[in-house]
Amino acid sequence: MPRKYNIDRVILEILQDGDLSRSEIGNKIRSEHGFNVTDKTVNEAIFKLLKNNRITVTGYDLSIYDGVERVQSLKPDGIVFGIVQRDPIEMNILIRKLESENLHESESALKRLKKIFMAKTAEMGVDAEGIFRMIINEILSLEPDQRRVITQKLAVALSDDEEAAEQLKHLITYFEIRAGTL
Repeated sequence: MPRKYNIDRVILEILQDGDLSRSEIGNKIRSEHGFNVTDKTVNEAIFKLLKNNRITVTGYDLSIYDGVERVQSLKPDGIVFGIVQRDPIEMNILIRKLESENLHESESALKRLKKIFMAKTAEMGVDAEGIFRMIINEILSLEPDQRRVITQKLAVALSDDEEAAEQLKHLITYFEIRAGTL
């Protein structure tokens, strides 16, 4: 069997079922896929996926400390990764989670949206943190019909759809004009 297993593809496949910690990813690669890979190989593949914006850090699994009261250092095994969602429908669902009654769910959705928005605007050479806040405030303050329109536009803009870059440019220009910064 060859030594190169395309671990990055295996990781993407594993994460289709949900977010996992670094240690869980390594264990699944070894047990379910039967690849005898080192932690170093797993780390390299994870870093490659992070660098290419295919996955993102979604949280930290505190259960790895199992009964330890005083934690003095963070273990990389607890870092939780998830696939960067770039489908317009998935983006729309993520945007709708902003209105969730569950505070953790809405905060998580906001962080993921911001990370995706900042990555996409950085690709365009735009520093748009203020615009992101304006868009989110707009979504949360509009009437349902108007909210639906802006949510759909943002969902397409944050996706990997063909129209995404153009839609994002339009949204940024619109909010720059509203803010008087253009």
